[in-house]
Amino acid sequence: MFLRFFSRSSLRSLDTVRLVGLISFFGQLYFFVPVMTPYLLQRNLTIAEIAGLQTMLMVATLVMEIPTGVIADRLGHVWSFRIALIVLACGEGLFLLARDYPMFLLIQFITGTGFAFASGSVDAILYDSLPAGDRVEGMQRAKGFLGAATQMGSVVAYSIGGVIAADLTLSRMTVTIVMGALAVTTAAALSFRLHEAPHVVERARPASRKLLGTAWRTIRSNRDLVRIIALSLVTCSFGAHMLVFYQQYF
Repeated sequence: MFLRFFSRSSLRSLDTVRLVGLISFFGQLYFFVPVMTPYLLQRNLTIAEIAGLQTMLMVATLVMEIPTGVIADRLGHVWSFRIALIVLACGEGLFLLARDYPMFLLIQFITGTGFAFASGSVDAILYDSLPAGDRVEGMQRAKGFLGAATQMGSVVAYSIGGVIAADLTLSRMTVTIVMGALAVTTAAALSFRLHEAPHVVERARPASRKLLGTAWRTIRSNRDLVRIIALSLVTCSFGAHMLVFYQQYF
């Protein structure tokens, strides 16, 4: 399915979908993830501090969701996506220079802010690019393609990164960080080929205060939504922290 969407015979309306998939592929090339914990240990961080970095990442993403959402409503989803990738690329560059725990914490906050900017923007870009009418089937295909592109990026990055840094030397692990920074920078550059759909450009921007008020009232009045939010907050940290612990264990 991934290759079929890149064929010349694909519908013109799917051009944005293919471009977003390509950007997401490059944006997922974090080659250093398989050796993240050994790298940080060699930078004299403890396991507890490394786990704290993952916590900072999730807290930053959560805290910055509302401010970045307001900015996205003012600038548009395409610009929000661009800003996300630029921020993430800056975070990757700073990761190369970081040597102490406070600096790594700052980088995680920057990265979390980038994730917050991207949250919701990608889906909105995909949805707006589809032809008017019944967009359910088109959105399902677009999301399937995006998921395939993202997973392919992870498989490629983790496989190559694991091979390059198999000996766990600092120099080899640093190479994977450089490769990841270049990949995310490429994704940021490609994002400038994205454009808002014409009907989105002409759409009136919602008032930020009104939007926030509506969101808050919805959360307060919808118990099922509150349960989903609470469950997400409790469980979302499991995978991130396991990533820290299992690398050291094995």
